[in-house]
Amino acid sequence: MKQTLIQPARPVPGSPRRPPVPSLPPFARLALPLALAVSLALAACACSPGEGGTRGATNAPSPHAVKPAPPARPDPAAPHRARARAIAETLGDADLVGQLLMVGVDGTGSLPRSARSLLETARPGAVVLFGFNADAGPLALGRFLGELQDAAAFLPAPILAAIDHEGGAVQRFKSGVTRLPWAAELGAKGSAAAEAAGRIAGSELRALGVALNLAPVVESSGAGQSSFLGRRAFSADPAESGKLAGAFASGLASAGVGAVLKHWPGSSELDPHLGLPTLDAATGELAARYERPFADAFAAGPAAVMLSHVMLPSIDPVSPVTWSKAAIARLRAAGFRGLVLTDDVAMKASLELLPAGEAALAAVAAGADLVMVSGGPYTAEVVATLRAALADGRLPRERAVEACANALAWKFALELETERDAAVREARLASFPDLVASHAGLLD
Repeated sequence: MKQTLIQPARPVPGSPRRPPVPSLPPFARLALPLALAVSLALAACACSPGEGGTRGATNAPSPHAVKPAPPARPDPAAPHRARARAIAETLGDADLVGQLLMVGVDGTGSLPRSARSLLETARPGAVVLFGFNADAGPLALGRFLGELQDAAAFLPAPILAAIDHEGGAVQRFKSGVTRLPWAAELGAKGSAAAEAAGRIAGSELRALGVALNLAPVVESSGAGQSSFLGRRAFSADPAESGKLAGAFASGLASAGVGAVLKHWPGSSELDPHLGLPTLDAATGELAARYERPFADAFAAGPAAVMLSHVMLPSIDPVSPVTWSKAAIARLRAAGFRGLVLTDDVAMKASLELLPAGEAALAAVAAGADLVMVSGGPYTAEVVATLRAALADGRLPRERAVEACANALAWKFALELETERDAAVREARLASFPDLVASHAGLLD
């Protein structure tokens, strides 16, 4: 099968090159001044105790919730879209489908045979990491991801590694990294604290080879979402939530890590791991209370938005947001240009309606760019369904190429080519303990 590498010329395996300074990953350019920058940011926060926080916030929407969204940053992937499209158009069916997948992978510290087999059979473009992947500590995870990239060198692009690193109880590392406070605690300190936390988290994640953070939560904790989200939300006020989430996303971006805004457009009190929630919001309330925080956070130039496993009858009375053409079109109409990522199609909220493979097909056909699927049997089902649908026309090739091109463009924007350079990876891991030490006390 024809393969197209994303690098015009790649070093011979076993002969790592020393890249010029401009090609180093963004975290490397940030590491030295990071502690000073974070300290200044927190000092600014302390000097302006009322700025950006949730003090005095109520569950009612802010009167500013419907103000025009702030000016968006230039699309970070724009310079790479033509190149990405050209590559996507050359891919065979197996690689084209693979670039649309974010899969769970076995392994802790070293790459097991099952993970190597998964790379061969599913040919995934991205992986999602869980707590068991990080059980041996951050340095072991960094080595694991290096082995993963080396084993995946035959794929048309490096693997995009993603992890949940929100803060509070939602962070996969038990130790060895800077612990992030709950989003609600950061929100009480204001935007400067949220951005500083994003910078610290981003610099540490990217040093390990993780280029996508499945964070922040953008929804407010009010509006019937409090029991599900709790302290994962920055604020009970929609306007504050969007501003604070955008600050966290900006901090991640400054360290070379893409943010994933979640869960668009909102949630309900029911945890989607337990069943399919319904968000009963008329279009006016939807825009002012639920979509407004995301619109504000889009200005930070996030890499992706994660769709919520939720029914939204005011927009689509038939399909959940995950595979609703109307909902995804509404997201694009709001100006979002990044990756549209599903939540795990192996979750109960999705499986109640469709098998994992059919859910993945419906989502990509509706406009999603990446499908998350965590379980091994479900992964095989999704791969088989998407390949068959591409072959028989149920999944139009143009839609698959469009999604793949968007995924590749963001890989270029995040400088993932550096993840295939062993010398760069080793240098990052060698300096990682000092990087973490430099962050001590900065989020207290």
